[in-house]
Amino acid sequence: MQGLNTLVKKFAEDNGCKVEMLDNGYGGTLLCDPLRIRFMLQPGGTMLILQIAVGILPETNREECMRRLLSANDLFHDTQGMTLGLNEEADVVTLQLVWDITTLNQENFSNLALNLVYAAEQWIRYLAKPDWANDNNSSEKPVHKDFSSAWMKI
Repeated sequence: MQGLNTLVKKFAEDNGCKVEMLDNGYGGTLLCDPLRIRFMLQPGGTMLILQIAVGILPETNREECMRRLLSANDLFHDTQGMTLGLNEEADVVTLQLVWDITTLNQENFSNLALNLVYAAEQWIRYLAKPDWANDNNSSEKPVHKDFSSAWMKI
């Protein structure tokens, strides 16, 4: 296992991103314009959390929107093993994943971060559509059909 600082800095260098580490060394932000990937290592633990904001909860039809997000999370139906969340203070929809850092080397970490970015881009496009909450019966999925095979590359 490599340290969080090493993994993040190498990823940033390889992908043209900037890193802002927290003073405590347990987290920070990867600035990959226009995306901001927040990361945090559980203090005293081994679980690494990566998170990206993917949309804003609309002012109208909030219940339907939240039902759609919960439905996507059910058995990871539309999230491919990641989790959609809601930052209630900012009304921001987030996409995050959790992984045991002890299983990651540089290649695995880079694949993990790029999988999150790829999925976030799909969700950003989907949530930018008007009336996305009522899209439960659509044949179009919010993520690419081939995403599951890419996700497994860790």
